[in-house]
Amino acid sequence: MKTSKKAEIDAKIKENVVTSGTIFIIKFADILNANNSSPEVISHYMQRVLHSIFFIGYVSKPRVYPEEFIPEKILESFKEKFPGPFKDYLSHVPHQTPYSILLEFMSENKNCNEPKILMQELWEINKSLWKTDTNIGYQPVANDFTATVIAYSCYGDINGNNNVNSAYGSSISCKGRVPRRIMIHISVLQVWDLAISYAVCQEGDSPALVFPNQVCCKAYNFHCNSNCFLEVPPCAKCMKSFRGVKFNPPCENPDDDPTWPYGNCAENESLNKLLKGCQDLRSRILTEKNIQGKQMDIIEIETMFKKEKEEKLKKNLKNLLGSQNITLRKDNRKLQSFQPM
Repeated sequence: MKTSKKAEIDAKIKENVVTSGTIFIIKFADILNANNSSPEVISHYMQRVLHSIFFIGYVSKPRVYPEEFIPEKILESFKEKFPGPFKDYLSHVPHQTPYSILLEFMSENKNCNEPKILMQELWEINKSLWKTDTNIGYQPVANDFTATVIAYSCYGDINGNNNVNSAYGSSISCKGRVPRRIMIHISVLQVWDLAISYAVCQEGDSPALVFPNQVCCKAYNFHCNSNCFLEVPPCAKCMKSFRGVKFNPPCENPDDDPTWPYGNCAENESLNKLLKGCQDLRSRILTEKNIQGKQMDIIEIETMFKKEKEEKLKKNLKNLLGSQNITLRKDNRKLQSFQPM
């Protein structure tokens, strides 16, 4: 009886992953075509999204293979147009989740100066990505690759009058403990600015990262039964990790520790992009004072991360990938990252 129940649960989980991936692939292709993107742009983005979905599907439990995500009538066409993702999902890691790639495309190709405009477009997209079940009050049952939180960060001048840079980020949009841990490890080791990686690895412990007070951050939460993204305060983990950032609205319960892991929140990706796009801001990053009263600057933060955190993280990631039969390079020194052909 227990075996039968587990098989039923596993089948439902797999069905949700497959449905989520298929809906995402078809919708993203529609978005690219509707934007009149060039064949080169379409190929670039589709390869990245396909590879990310194939990789996450493979490391999910139950496992999902690439061919299961693509409707049979277009499978051969996709294999011909985008052979790389079908070939490399077992040996190369993605840099981003599918939704993070979608957000990158949207923010680069739409009017993103006003966050509410982009949020409205993303809300329309999210509605089509979520499959709901009328038997459980229209609750989502297949949204494994859809981010529920988007963060917008900006950095103003010394008087706070003008934004010299801004960036968007999404929460880690994949389900399952192992896929989520893998994607956070990849982000920390290969994607994020090392200042963000340091903050995530500190897991709220002192000394935390300190931003200049000209940095602002606002998060938006998607609800399938509303008609917009709703502004939400940061969680306690973000408050502990990123000191000095002006979060709006402010954190309501700084003592409540959420269940999701450090690195999961949209604020990480958003602040990472902000740092990578603005050297002036990056040069002003410090840590809180330690017990000796000393603060680390950005160079010292990088050195500390590489010396005390990096090797342990690489070992953890290697073990996670190995447990899912992902093939590493023979020298095991550096992961192979997927690159569109």
